[in-house]
Amino acid sequence: MSSDLVKRFNELQGLDESKVPARYLAEQTCALKNRCALCKSRGFIFEVSGALTTVNLCSCVKSCTKCLGHASSTDASGISQPCKSPPLHVTLSHFNAAQIPAKYAQASLGTFTNFSGNGKDVVMFVRNWISHFKPRGIKGFILGGGVGVGKTHLLAGVIKALVLKGYSAAFVDFFQLLAQLREAYASDKSDASLIQPLMYTDLLVIDELGKGRNTEWELTILDQLVMGRYNENKTIIASTNYNLNEDVPLNQNLSLEEDSFSYGSFASQQYMPLARRVGPRIYSRLKEMCHFTQLNGKDMRGGS
Repeated sequence: MSSDLVKRFNELQGLDESKVPARYLAEQTCALKNRCALCKSRGFIFEVSGALTTVNLCSCVKSCTKCLGHASSTDASGISQPCKSPPLHVTLSHFNAAQIPAKYAQASLGTFTNFSGNGKDVVMFVRNWISHFKPRGIKGFILGGGVGVGKTHLLAGVIKALVLKGYSAAFVDFFQLLAQLREAYASDKSDASLIQPLMYTDLLVIDELGKGRNTEWELTILDQLVMGRYNENKTIIASTNYNLNEDVPLNQNLSLEEDSFSYGSFASQQYMPLARRVGPRIYSRLKEMCHFTQLNGKDMRGGS
């Protein structure tokens, strides 16, 4: 930037953007065209806020001489355009609404490392699925597999990939959703504020499908989510520790009540059919709506 231009920019610091001449703004260099080490020219950075991943504008955009931190700029003809597509404010809004767990702030398909089993093939399947995604009319998928194989990591990666394309998404830990609904009922609040956004988002991601005490109320909530998305022709993807094969023989020592066969017994869960956990009605819909995909590999928790 020329010294005269720098001087002019300094003179304009603090002024309302509408008072900055369009011809001056058109001469500036967009920060996203530079190589920012923080955001890698994406314009935003992932951060952790409590239990969730949050997304904020990168400092390079905030100090950008072209848009003055607004992530959109005015060209020489006076027309304002976003710095990138989809617009950064849309990307930030979708990411923050998705409620990705803080643990997966840096998760992506590219950072998945569990190739001790069929991880390479599953990642290839997921990438291909993302390339064909559309808000309606595409089958989702359910990832089955043992604890710690990376199912949730891949689900978080799917959300990030699709939000970067401009789609909205919602991540739901089913057990946490049930807890939030109980809190709402205890406070005499409607569950609509929790359920309705899950019906209309482009993609619904359910982690820990089948987890819970399998009560009639819990299955009603799951049925509401599945049938609501089914009727809207919208997509669900999910993870589960339960066996995806509906015909697997049930060990007679295992009960359908989760608290009866050890709440955290993942070794037991791999022998419990998902079909028996969620019931024939929900399972039938899920089979129609989703590909069933098994992710095999070693337990990576504690070591990655």
